[in-house]
Amino acid sequence: MLGSELAGEAKGLRRWVYSAFGTLDVDEKIWCWHYQKYYLPILRSVPSARILDAGCGDGLWSFYLARKFPQHSILGIDIRQDAVDICSRIKKREGLINTQFQAMPFTEIAFDREFDVILSFFSLHYSYEIDVDILNRFAKALKPGGWLLMTVPVAPILWKSQLKRRGLESGKTNKYGIAIDFGEFKNHYFAEELSEKLNQAGFMSQQFHRLVGRLGQYAKSAYTSASRRLFTKIVIWTLAAMLRKIGTFLPAKNGMVWLTASRKNDQ
Repeated sequence: MLGSELAGEAKGLRRWVYSAFGTLDVDEKIWCWHYQKYYLPILRSVPSARILDAGCGDGLWSFYLARKFPQHSILGIDIRQDAVDICSRIKKREGLINTQFQAMPFTEIAFDREFDVILSFFSLHYSYEIDVDILNRFAKALKPGGWLLMTVPVAPILWKSQLKRRGLESGKTNKYGIAIDFGEFKNHYFAEELSEKLNQAGFMSQQFHRLVGRLGQYAKSAYTSASRRLFTKIVIWTLAAMLRKIGTFLPAKNGMVWLTASRKNDQ
């Protein structure tokens, strides 16, 4: 169950809910549906992969993949020490021996051909001004033929203005106590621009998919504006999840997110 490992970081009734049903976050559910469709076949094709989860946050995807692929080993890195501390506690509590976590900014990544797959989910746009350098570091860290799996915001979606309308432009924390400064969001990407930067870093076989269409946007808006009461959020979550699930089967011509898969050159 996606997110069930995080139950121990929640309190009261929420702990039971997360333990029984996993995360209630509609965004996380929608990403899971799409990742299962586009990313899991790639992960299944790589036996005993070593995976770098770059920007692991609370470890949601690291733990999900650790359960789903016990033959893979996963290193999660994040610039925030509080995130790494939470992940380390969960790893110990859940006995997930195929995961490790380390505090490390992207600008200090210095691995050399150590990983079969790198995940970068909603992380690259934080470093928009130096993203080519980050992509070069990802490329160096991958083995020849290795995969970079990313999600980034689509241009011209104005994320900062959306966050401001929701009162989330700065100084907020998520439900597990990891500090997040939403003012750090740097930019969003046009497909041609991102493709060129991937080419510069030595990536080929690029795949781009737009995610989160109109139904998904309605669902997200309903969920984020819901009451803070848990029962109300569960009801809204059920309705929103249905919309988002239907939305995964519809073309997202003006989608909010790029899901990309790029393979490092074999040389």
